[in-house]
Amino acid sequence: VVTDARQYVEGDKVTVQVEARYFFGEPVPHARLTLRQYELGEVYCWWEAECGDEEYIWYRSSRQEISGVTDENGRFTYTFDAAAGEYNLQHWPTELRVSTWGLEVSVDDGSHQEVSGFTVIKVFNAAEVVSMDTNGYFKQPGVPFDVRARVHTIADEPVAGRALRLELRRYNLTTGDYTTIVQSAGLSTDARGEAALSFTV
Repeated sequence: VVTDARQYVEGDKVTVQVEARYFFGEPVPHARLTLRQYELGEVYCWWEAECGDEEYIWYRSSRQEISGVTDENGRFTYTFDAAAGEYNLQHWPTELRVSTWGLEVSVDDGSHQEVSGFTVIKVFNAAEVVSMDTNGYFKQPGVPFDVRARVHTIADEPVAGRALRLELRRYNLTTGDYTTIVQSAGLSTDARGEAALSFTV
């Protein structure tokens, strides 16, 4: 079981390719198969002795099972839309979220001896992520400090020439949010996907 990529953005097309073969290498033609999508959650171990080799916990999802039949070469292809799941994790302090899916395919050639294989993909809510460093949370009024930002893709490739806007917002007691913009400044990423400026509050 393979996919055309390992990472996707919500709304992308995911193409799954299945190839069923006997142990001696011959294809398994016209075999019935079932594709199931599981949502994967991280394994948390509080005590080292309780930790096994499992990297994920597999949860059955509400996505419909897909039934199909392999062709004369033992192959089957299916395409679906990448989507977020219920157990998506946020990469704090950014807004990037990722859902991890396990795609399992079970094949039966009619002998009622079912075999299965699987692959794992990740689905993100954005293709790029912005991170920022102010070198600490507490600043003195009137004293400039450096602000550094970095923009990269979900494959960790730098994004050059991306226009950014830094905003200093104040909490609004009336609306209960940070919609009041006190100061703002523009900056742009370089070839390394990085940008920096000196900012004074």
